Amino acid sequence: MPIEQNLTGYPSIDKPWMKHYSNEDKNWSVKKCKIHEYIYEKNREYLDDTALIYMEKKYTYKKLFENIDRVANAFYSMGICEGDKVAVCSVTTPEIIYSIYGLNKLGVTVNLLEPRNNAERIRDYLLMSECEYMVMLDICYPKIKSIVQDTKLKKIIVVSPIDSASYVYKAGYQIIGKKNKIPFGSMYESWKQFLKRTVPFENGPSAPYDGNRPAVIVYTGGTTGVPKGAMLSDDAINHISEFARVSTCIGEERQEDFLGIMPPFIAYGLCCGIHGPLSVGNRLIVIPNFKPENFKKLVLKYKPNHFVGVPSFFEELANYSKKVDLSFIKCAIAGGDKMSVEVENKVNEFFKNANCTKKIQKGYGMTEMSSSVVITTDFCNKLGSVGIPCIGNTAKIVDCETGEELTYGQQGELCISAPTIMLGYLDNPEETNKVIEVDKDGNKWVHTGDIAYIDEDGCIFIIDRMKRMIIRPDGHNVFPSQIENVIMSCNAVEKVAVVGMIDDKGSSGKWPVAYVVLKNEYNDSEKLIRKEIIDLMNKKLPERDKAEEIFFIDDLPLTPIGKVDYRKLEEMCGCV
Repeated sequence: MPIEQNLTGYPSIDKPWMKHYSNEDKNWSVKKCKIHEYIYEKNREYLDDTALIYMEKKYTYKKLFENIDRVANAFYSMGICEGDKVAVCSVTTPEIIYSIYGLNKLGVTVNLLEPRNNAERIRDYLLMSECEYMVMLDICYPKIKSIVQDTKLKKIIVVSPIDSASYVYKAGYQIIGKKNKIPFGSMYESWKQFLKRTVPFENGPSAPYDGNRPAVIVYTGGTTGVPKGAMLSDDAINHISEFARVSTCIGEERQEDFLGIMPPFIAYGLCCGIHGPLSVGNRLIVIPNFKPENFKKLVLKYKPNHFVGVPSFFEELANYSKKVDLSFIKCAIAGGDKMSVEVENKVNEFFKNANCTKKIQKGYGMTEMSSSVVITTDFCNKLGSVGIPCIGNTAKIVDCETGEELTYGQQGELCISAPTIMLGYLDNPEETNKVIEVDKDGNKWVHTGDIAYIDEDGCIFIIDRMKRMIIRPDGHNVFPSQIENVIMSCNAVEKVAVVGMIDDKGSSGKWPVAYVVLKNEYNDSEKLIRKEIIDLMNKKLPERDKAEEIFFIDDLPLTPIGKVDYRKLEEMCGCV
């Protein structure tokens, strides 16, 4: 479809991606309300529909809202009210979903903490947010016990993964010895005891909507690597669910199954993996203890119509050697990390051979923008692209040194303007101002720290992270993804990651080195494959853009949510 206007050459002015949206989409709007009110308004006429599926038990939307109200009343009975902050340190369980929305109903900011963080990091986050109350997964007790005296915590509500489970699951949980011996009393309170605090309120306590009040705080390394608390508003989170409705088929029909594997303590998990599916009437299959190696097993067991994950999950799925039927998949989205062209082709071929009529969709976003703000669609899904800006968003590429906007096809830093931009970092205006720029017209732009370009169709292609860029001792800049793409073109290679290794002669700068995982059938051919990789680099890359060393390893280390752990690789080669 031709663009209906003469291009100026600048994406932020031309907005070529708008040709991919219908007139109805262009007239979109999102009601200004709390996230609790948003899911209620979207489902109040369908209360008998299933909202949650947890350990084989089903909970209707009616039961979901009753439990949210009950939990809100219990928090209110403890003296928690509008403007307070309450920490939630847990994986996803029904209780955590009730807590997030129940606290939101009260106008309380939910401080989301990752239970896998070490005790010191959790303590720092609790002090940073000045939380006096906490909802905690029971297995976190040893960590919290070690630091609780250094915090302002007055009361800790303890949640177990089996609180909403059937008797069979509860028995199994106790048999395998996971139940912690927690001294319930003045400081620690079980979920069951907590709910006894509930007293009847007419219509229940509820705070008014406030667009400037953080709904949640999510922690991120941001673009500088220093952990900070990103404050996300109700409006921002609600807009994310609207993006999903407009750009994907997730909201086309109610009561389709959504596999909830992303944790609640990351923006991607909360906004796209919990709030999004509940906003469109999906049946959310809640998986509390997700492990990346179980991804294909869960997909084949539950046969979900929709799910989101990181690229490594889909790569593992595509490695499945048995013949499977994936015709049930309507929308599968990979985000949170860059998916290589080779992996994208591999996944799409696997889907096709498994009777799935869809291609993998890719998304792009940041915690600072409440997760996904760019996405591929059924009608615009170019190979290698992360998609077009979601409706209402604007993108541009700027020169990394001058900040001037670049034209189509030129590489520079990707900047995004969107209604989902965070309110700011908690008590850190200096770092906030480094990430968010306000232009002369008052528009807010997030500097993503990613090198990218935009084509004339409005499709965005990510080249690499600015902070992943390797500066060689001779001053030449190398983008690891360019080396990774060449090495991945070798048929014997399963995975690859490139990091910088410190020069052993003491010079400043680093040399690019590649960590390569071979396919099983090539594990005894390292010498031959090394030569093939070197030949490929010699053929396809400039002399200074090649990996200086190639290391073969059994597998790439991953972070808890499935991203490649580049820091671990850097430690392996003595960089940090």
